[in-house]
Amino acid sequence: TEEFIDTDCRYRPEDILTIRFVDGQGIPQNVVETREGKLVSVLPRQSTALVSDCLGEDCLQKFLFLNLEWKNPKDAENAIINTKRFLDHEEHPSLVEGLRQQRAQQNGSKGVTLNQCFQSFSRPERLDDHNMWYCSTCKEHVRALKTMKLWRLPNILVVHLKRFEYKHGFRRDKLDTFVSFPLAGLNMDPHRAHWKSASEGDKAFVNNSIPAEYDLFAVVNHYGRMGFGHYTAFAMQWDETGISKEWNLFDDSHVRPVQPSDVQTSAAYILFYRRRHFN
Repeated sequence: TEEFIDTDCRYRPEDILTIRFVDGQGIPQNVVETREGKLVSVLPRQSTALVSDCLGEDCLQKFLFLNLEWKNPKDAENAIINTKRFLDHEEHPSLVEGLRQQRAQQNGSKGVTLNQCFQSFSRPERLDDHNMWYCSTCKEHVRALKTMKLWRLPNILVVHLKRFEYKHGFRRDKLDTFVSFPLAGLNMDPHRAHWKSASEGDKAFVNNSIPAEYDLFAVVNHYGRMGFGHYTAFAMQWDETGISKEWNLFDDSHVRPVQPSDVQTSAAYILFYRRRHFN
């Protein structure tokens, strides 16, 4: 290739260059598997899918990096790297859009969706050196892969949004990021663990015959900061047979009707959902 110049013509580029997929922490990601005795890449030759989706749950981050390692043999004095060609690249539109969304979320200007919160909650996490897990098989503390899964969906789903975080010692700052959550038709199917017991009977953790759709019936709001503030609530009546369509605002001793469009605010703290079909 033009990036690698060997005037003696004794080496191939693959003898000099090693390419690895790594995550943001520099941990290598395996992109090959054995099929019929041959090593085959798990990545499709042409696809618009994310690389992290192809690698499965072992991939910890949304973005992966190509780690290029050049190792010139000691006797390859005439093997050099064409620096200009090596640094030439084109940014794919998906990368540009992904970085734009990431910056928007960090700045809090666009907010996040409830589905994105669930995806972040269930994303696999590699434990660091200070939180290693003891493996009963190898009898050593290892940096295990931790994953949070929803094994069984309840009839009443309570979602507690993280609105406070430690930043400076004992001080906790308020997080006012706007979270967009559906008032009706929250589909929890993508966020639950699709696993059943061996018997596949009544003791199964997951019952796929019951739809995983939820409707919102109450929201607790918090205004102010840690240690002081004010709570209000949006709510509507419901029972086992159905749910009303009238929202009301509860503010201390005052109660007044509100429009559904008033329910979604950046003050939302705790969300209460009712399953459309009870288990």
